[in-house]
Amino acid sequence: MSANVGFDMYRRPTRKHEFLRRMNQVIRWEKLAKEVEPYYPKQEGPGRPAKPLIWMLKLYFLQLWYGLSDSQAEDEVYDSHAVQEFLGIDLRKDRPPDEMAIRRFRHLLEQHRLAERLFERVEKDLKKKGIQIRRGMITDATIIKEPTSTKNQE
Repeated sequence: MSANVGFDMYRRPTRKHEFLRRMNQVIRWEKLAKEVEPYYPKQEGPGRPAKPLIWMLKLYFLQLWYGLSDSQAEDEVYDSHAVQEFLGIDLRKDRPPDEMAIRRFRHLLEQHRLAERLFERVEKDLKKKGIQIRRGMITDATIIKEPTSTKNQE
């Protein structure tokens, strides 16, 4: 029996949990994955299949939103139930990406100039829902609503 089983009945969603759930609802991850897929390797090394592309994309954005290094992103996967749920990882059966896999993915996006384009697409999805996020600006995982126009306020 897992140590978390007993704790889960008392678990309540944190701000981070709510923020990441909302990002899963708003962002069209499959559409982003289709843009990266032609460049994404099918294997990590000899005989080792690559980690699911959706995991890697979500980890990349997690790094942007929270200003995380590659090693910090890896730690978040192990430390945070909210991050595990966001990625769709079950540590009882899934082996998460390590720091090196996260670094290689980030470099892949940079090498093929995909990072900026993906960020713009995500920004567009969020803007449609009235959500504004800037890189490295989240400190407590709070969604910042876009200000309404003050032009016709009078």
